[in-house]
Amino acid sequence: MLKLAAAIILVWQPLLGAATPFNFARGLIEVQATINDSIKAILAIDTGADDIYLDLQFAVERRLIDRSTKEIRPVTGVAGQSRALGIELNSISLCDIERRCVPASVVDMKQFIADQSQGFPDGVVGAKFLSGYKIAVNYPDKKLSLIPADSGGISLDGYSPVPFRKQAHLIIVDATYDDSLKASLILDLAATYTSLSSDLIDAWNVKTADSEAVFILDKIALSDSVARNGVMCLQRDHSPLKARLGGGEFQGTLGTSFLNSFSLLIDYQNQIIYFKRM
Repeated sequence: MLKLAAAIILVWQPLLGAATPFNFARGLIEVQATINDSIKAILAIDTGADDIYLDLQFAVERRLIDRSTKEIRPVTGVAGQSRALGIELNSISLCDIERRCVPASVVDMKQFIADQSQGFPDGVVGAKFLSGYKIAVNYPDKKLSLIPADSGGISLDGYSPVPFRKQAHLIIVDATYDDSLKASLILDLAATYTSLSSDLIDAWNVKTADSEAVFILDKIALSDSVARNGVMCLQRDHSPLKARLGGGEFQGTLGTSFLNSFSLLIDYQNQIIYFKRM
């Protein structure tokens, strides 16, 4: 798979030069979007979500739902649960891309967010939409590009490839702690912290003050060249998400506290993430 991807010769710098700025004030990659040709929205890029989700209050105030809107399914995240209402957007535009007749879901996003002190975006864009693109994120410059998946011509000089595998919509990477202890983690652009299950904390013999406290891991590595020291982490219960997926090998989530010192490109089609320390 890496040999196939190596054949892609990309000219990424011009694309990044025209990239969309994102707001990172809440620790999320948030961009301006337009829904149904005129409704302005702030949406977060969320590789941990399967669908486009809009907040219930936002959808009510913009009259995107009415009494006839049907509940379609329960939705489970790491931090909570909600019920989803199914809608179809006439259009959605973001990052210089427009798509028409796009299915989406409406949920009460407060059910997923433990700390609401900084508010939250009007919705998130998940894997069903994102997987049609290569996602280029430059954290230091706060720039985002969505590049059509079949595009060629991106230069990846200085970038290190890390293969991933998928479980349902999730991106799963193999991580190493303390140069020897292994685990499978969900790579999630919308997770502020890296989070570990209690079983993984025990297996890695990590000392924490209590189950709610932030703690620091000395080092997490995805390869010899993709590693970070001093990663801020939380303990999280991933069992509700595993139950919804019918099981799962993942033992935690790799979030912004690891990712934000890199520029990266997620290639869904070839299941590779390219990292460059900035």
